[in-house]
Amino acid sequence: MQLYHWCDMTTWSKYYVCVAPYRSLQFCDFLCSILSFWVTLLAVAKMNRSLRYTVFITGLFALLMPVHMDARSIATNIVPIIVGVIIVLISWVSE
Repeated sequence: MQLYHWCDMTTWSKYYVCVAPYRSLQFCDFLCSILSFWVTLLAVAKMNRSLRYTVFITGLFALLMPVHMDARSIATNIVPIIVGVIIVLISWVSE
């Protein structure tokens, strides 16, 4: 998300632009990066469409609070990946 990195510039820069509070942009950036793993893993899993969308949204809601509390935590980043890999493996084995 380019808007997040514009806020990293110092105030002396000619092109300093920050369209929203830095913390909000940081939250959105980290959430989207973690969700990209989650969505990609679930897209690979073999499950019906309605179940897949339900798990997408459930994962999104489950990730909102941990990312808000500590986006740089290793657990916040690793847990969705491990759970996604387990879902993929279960879906492939149970086919």
